[in-house]
Amino acid sequence: MEEIAETEAKDIASDAFGGDISYRAMGLVGTIPDDIIRVAEEENCEHIFISGKERSPAGKAVFGDVAQSVILQFDGPVTVTTMSS
Repeated sequence: MEEIAETEAKDIASDAFGGDISYRAMGLVGTIPDDIIRVAEEENCEHIFISGKERSPAGKAVFGDVAQSVILQFDGPVTVTTMSS
């Protein structure tokens, strides 16, 4: 699963950034968002880019959201994108 997630992250990063900036794309499977924060701290990340689920405002309020947790826990900028299904 991590290989699939990493491949998808690399494809998205390549489309978004090309060769313009230095980045490391990673895919994580596990205790999300805790693992995202842990790895970001271990890797000294300056910025996290995360793909969130497209939900209604009420759905986000009732069920929470991984992206929202990362935003609240990470001590740096977090960019969230959503993709329609």
